[in-house]
Amino acid sequence: MNTSKVRVEVVDQFLLQFSFRLVIETLSEVSPDRKCFRMIGGVLVERTVKEVLPALEANRDKASFNPLFFTMSFHSNQCTYRSQP
Repeated sequence: MNTSKVRVEVVDQFLLQFSFRLVIETLSEVSPDRKCFRMIGGVLVERTVKEVLPALEANRDKASFNPLFFTMSFHSNQCTYRSQP
């Protein structure tokens, strides 16, 4: 993997985390019984905030990215990385 692809992956991960945080913070401020919509497998479904919030938090945790554990090693102008400790 070249370094530009790694940079794109890092930016994608940060944007994903930012998106999760923004939606979770927004939904945390509304009534748990309020209706909201969620895309599941390409289908838009109606749920309540209390149903969606735990799923969002779980998905955020699965997609977590910690730059402290981001390491790169270079071999002949190629780059590999791992995002786990």
